[in-house]
Amino acid sequence: MKILRLGGGPTLTLYADWETEPVDVTDRAHQYLCELVSVQSSLKVGDIFRLLRACPPLIDIFARWHAKEFLEHAEKGGEAWSDDVPHNERIEYLELSSEWFADGKTGRIEYSHKMKLSGMSPVQQADDLELGVSAGNRINFDVSGAILNCLDLSLRVDHRINFYPRSSSAKKKSKLPKIAREHVTLGDILEGFLFGISWFGGPGDGQEVVEAMQEMRSDEANWTCYSSVEEFETYLKQLTRTANHPQDVSCKKIFKKRGGIETDILTQAIWQLDDEMNSQASLDVQFKGKVRLKKKYREFDGKSLRTAFAAKLQEAKLDPIN
Repeated sequence: MKILRLGGGPTLTLYADWETEPVDVTDRAHQYLCELVSVQSSLKVGDIFRLLRACPPLIDIFARWHAKEFLEHAEKGGEAWSDDVPHNERIEYLELSSEWFADGKTGRIEYSHKMKLSGMSPVQQADDLELGVSAGNRINFDVSGAILNCLDLSLRVDHRINFYPRSSSAKKKSKLPKIAREHVTLGDILEGFLFGISWFGGPGDGQEVVEAMQEMRSDEANWTCYSSVEEFETYLKQLTRTANHPQDVSCKKIFKKRGGIETDILTQAIWQLDDEMNSQASLDVQFKGKVRLKKKYREFDGKSLRTAFAAKLQEAKLDPIN
């Protein structure tokens, strides 16, 4: 049995079986991206960047998430969080977790392979009404703009899967599952981490967004307040229609009847169609006959429909690959 362990230093160690000595494969980490890995308590955030430096092929593999730029950025160093920073503003450690969507009534689960990176505050000693966090819990922070302050913090993995309902009303009608994701690969760890810190692009690209949010926060007089999640979701849907979202426009050109199914669900269904199966038949099974393709597309197999849908997206000036 092979066991891969990622620990501080960094050290990536392969235990092939119980009878042989462990092997240090840190400089060959790219060869083990698909192997299950056990993250040790000694792992620090800075160790991820040191792993990139120790195994240069990783920099090319994760170039989409600005691995080289963030490595150079991290090597400049940064100041650790001060103990003087209030509990509700300070990060104690970073955590990778899994967030999936579920429909408790139908049992349908939408799996996301990307892990989510979060900064976790110390346990709160009192309720934080502004952030909606009660005493005894931790505040979840985005860290894409503060990674230099986190280099000496622990990087942990939460194996519990956080399930969220597809809509706010679904939570009231159904019970969401509680399961754990025990099997995580080295690739999952590195992709989730680099994807999380590069949410706004390369180092410094998110500064304009942060400044805009700070400006909005200081201008509470002009805020629009919503009394419920449903009301806010309605506003977002209206905003999407007003903006003629390219995915929505493309779905209207492909489907004759959409059966009230949300655009993002239809889009995901198209990408997941079997290459050789008839598209309409596959959609009938998935959505129980609620959706209907326009006549010219009904005989298309999955691959042909995806090609047609991608063409419509390109017409709407949207890259279909997120």
